[in-house]
Amino acid sequence: MKDVQKRIIHSAMKLFVQKGFFETTVEDIARRARVAKGTIYLYFKDKPSIYITIIERYLQQAIQSLNEIEKQKISHREKVSRIIKKGVEMGRRFKNPYPIFTIENINLAQKLIQGIKPLFLKYHAEIIRKIARIIRAGIKAGEFRRVNPDAVALYIISIVRTGLLIRQLNPDLKDPEKEIETIFLKGLIRR
Repeated sequence: MKDVQKRIIHSAMKLFVQKGFFETTVEDIARRARVAKGTIYLYFKDKPSIYITIIERYLQQAIQSLNEIEKQKISHREKVSRIIKKGVEMGRRFKNPYPIFTIENINLAQKLIQGIKPLFLKYHAEIIRKIARIIRAGIKAGEFRRVNPDAVALYIISIVRTGLLIRQLNPDLKDPEKEIETIFLKGLIRR
C-alpha cells in the first residue's frame, strides 16, 4: 500500500474514532493526512469507501494473525491464549478502533451498512472457522473438554471485543486481557 494511502487511512481512522463517521468530512481527512482533498479521490471513491477499507484492513490483519498462530508448534491452549492477546493487541495498535465497530455502526446510513455487512460476514465466518478448527484440534488432543467449537469461537471473539471495551472504558486497569484469558481458559481446559 502506498504511503499516501496509508496516511489517508490512518488519519480517517483517528477522525472516525474521535468525531464519528458523519461528523468527519473528507476535508478533515485530507487536512490530517496532509494531502489535497482531490488526492483522496485518487485512492477512494468516497468517505464510505475509506470507512469500509479500514474495517476490511482490520479484518484481514485478524485473519493473518490467526493463520500465524495456527501454524505455531505450541499447545492448543497456548494458541487460544495468543488469539486473545493478539486480538486485544491489534485493538491497541489500531488506536482503539472499537467505536468504529460498535456504537458508530448503529447510526450509519443504510447504504454504508449494505457495503459493510457482506464484507463483515465474509471475514467473520472465516475467523470463526479458523478459531473453531483450533478448538476441535484441542478437543481431539485431549487438551479441551467436549464443547461446541463454533460457539467457543464466538465466545473468543466476544472476549476480544470485551478486552477492547475494558481498555477503552477503564484505561488504568492493568492487564485485563490476562484476567479475561485466565477466566475463559479455566472453563475450557479439561480437568
